[in-house]
Amino acid sequence: MPFYLVNGDLVSMNVDAIVNAANVGLKMVEGVGRAIFHNAGDLEMTNACRAIGHCDVGEVAVTPSFNITNTKEIFHAVAPIYINGKHDEYELLEKAYFNCLELATKKGYKSIAFPLLGGEFNWPLSECYQVGKQSILDYLKKYNQNLNVFIVIYKNFPNTIDDNLHEKLTRYITSNFKVTRNVSNPRNEKFNEVVAKLIAKSKKTNKEVAFLANAKERTLNRCLNDDTFIPSRNFVYALGVALRLNSIELQDFLEVANYKLNRADIFDLIILFFVDNNIFDVYKINDALFNYDYRPSLGER
Repeated sequence: MPFYLVNGDLVSMNVDAIVNAANVGLKMVEGVGRAIFHNAGDLEMTNACRAIGHCDVGEVAVTPSFNITNTKEIFHAVAPIYINGKHDEYELLEKAYFNCLELATKKGYKSIAFPLLGGEFNWPLSECYQVGKQSILDYLKKYNQNLNVFIVIYKNFPNTIDDNLHEKLTRYITSNFKVTRNVSNPRNEKFNEVVAKLIAKSKKTNKEVAFLANAKERTLNRCLNDDTFIPSRNFVYALGVALRLNSIELQDFLEVANYKLNRADIFDLIILFFVDNNIFDVYKINDALFNYDYRPSLGER
């Protein structure tokens, strides 16, 4: 952990492994594939892929990163071509993500960045994003919560929330937007002690709370045990959501960490919409924040 959807340049990501959206012949694919080949060195990457020769759908091949010096290796993952959803496309796309994440874990890597796998192969963008996101979260929860995972999108953004939710959220923002004077109430409580009490009350383990807050367990443990730790506003929000605090409790929680809930801030209102509707899912909230161009999203960053 954590998992983030990022608007940016995949090739420039400072991670241990960058994933290329490959085809079975490992030939250059337009879009992100062209950028990876060009920046790595067209000749070097072409020769390395030619030496491997073939990679089955759902599998991954590995080459050096050559001239892309901000990463150690390139993982060439072969996503399925989308036909109609009835030819094992979903299972094969999940497999491609799993195999990349498993390989990164076996190599001891701490970070990996994906393009939107399937995006170049006729997939509906919103569907291939949801499959990718869920595949990543399932893997992190079950196997390796210490891996930092990014999906990086430069253009052709998917709809990260559906039209119905977007309409409800827009109405909520319009109805609840209020310009008020922000006055913080001094709090004598220590943030780490409050967090510890709330975790105990939730009857969840630190590992479970960390996952729900899009954070590593060691980050949460540092928050609990290090009095010098200063949590970011986004991390405080993520913990509040993970601990299922209502809007009043969330406001108090923010004040303990010396932050203030602001109903004139659309970022805050997006979070409050989910809290007021009992949707305590940091990852769904992050999808909505991305849809409204808010980055970075909730989590330990």
